[in-house]
This record gives sequence, structure tokens and C-alpha cells, in this order.
Amino acid sequence: MQTIRGRLIAIVGVLCLSFILLAVYSVVQFRSTLYSATDHRLQNMVDSAYSIFAGYQERVAKGELSEDDAKAQALAAIKSMRYDGTGYFWVHDLHPTMIMHPTVPKLNGQDLTDYKGTDGVAIFVGMNEAIKAAGGEQATYGYQWSKPGEDAAKLFPKRSFVKLFKPWGYVIGTGLYVDDLDARTFRLTAILTGICVVLLVVAAVLAILIMRSILSPLARAVEEL
Repeated sequence: MQTIRGRLIAIVGVLCLSFILLAVYSVVQFRSTLYSATDHRLQNMVDSAYSIFAGYQERVAKGELSEDDAKAQALAAIKSMRYDGTGYFWVHDLHPTMIMHPTVPKLNGQDLTDYKGTDGVAIFVGMNEAIKAAGGEQATYGYQWSKPGEDAAKLFPKRSFVKLFKPWGYVIGTGLYVDDLDARTFRLTAILTGICVVLLVVAAVLAILIMRSILSPLARAVEEL
């Protein structure tokens, strides 16, 4: 009887562990999918801005514009670009120096080597290092940034994509806040946790009923021998 009880408990334990592992795997995959989709979208948007630089560089190569005029016109075009209402593009170089930031113009022309967020991270140096580490052309980069309409001292997680336009040494970047992705992941975690608890309770109750249905008759049979 002890052996039967032990085996039933082991089966319940395996089921519980399986539920937990499946829930963890589902959350990890869900979060990975959300971030991958965000990275892909950011890349597509940066590619659209990159194509503007490439178009103006072609005009320079054809002798239609000077490089200075081409840069000025390309930056003006990118400065006015928006998506999702508040999404924008910025441009810095490999020093790094801010070339153009449409929402924080006081950064324009500033040396960003020592520019750090309130969390102490050298954001733009980190972006350039990420590009170098990824092969020298483009990279994704996560950092903390203030959000419009919120306390300026409060930082929110942001995901960016940056791409180097080699002819001019310009890095084009854009980013999206991902706190909503983390919130969605948390909600899924809460839902799966609730489901796991219910399943574990059901499995435990069934195990107890099965053990009683098997062990009680066995106990009476032993007593009658």
C-alpha cells in the first residue's frame, strides 16, 4: 500500500512539474514573440528613414546636390516624420554627437560621450557599441527613457533600433516604449498561474480520491486475511 501511495504521489508530482514547466515556457515564448515583433517593426521604420538618406546620397553622387545640402534636406525630412502619433527618429554620429533630435532640440550638437540617463547608463555610447558588436551596420538596443506626459524623472523601458549610414557616418535610430509588453507578459503570467493552481488542486483531489478508492479496499482485504 505504501508503494501504491508513493507511486500515485509521484505521478501527481510529475503532473505538477509539467504544468509549471509548460506555463514558464509559454510565458517565455510569448515575451520573446512580442519583443521580436517589436524589433522587426522598428527595423522596418528605420529602413524607411535610411532610404531617405540613401536617396539624397544618390543625388550627391550625380552632382545634383552638395553633400551639405543633401544632409540638411535629409535631416529636415526625417525630423518631420512621425508614427503612432508620438514616434520619431533621431540621428547621431559615431563620436557620438547628436546631429538631430526632433523632440529634445537642446541635445542637437552636443557631445553625447558622457550623456547618461538618470540610471547612469551612457545611452548613445551603448548604441554605437551595440552596432559595432553586431557587425558594424545595425543593432537593437534597450534602455530607459522618460515618457511624454509622465514625470520627467521617471524612466520607462524602451526598445530601439539603430542603423549606420556609412557614407555620412550618421546613426539613424527610433524606439518604442515596451512597458506595455511587460504588462501583457505579466497578465499572461497571472492567468497561467491561476490555471496552474486550479489544475494542481484538481490533480491533488483526484489523486486523493484514487488513493482512497484503491487503498481502502486493499486495507479491508488485508484485515480479512
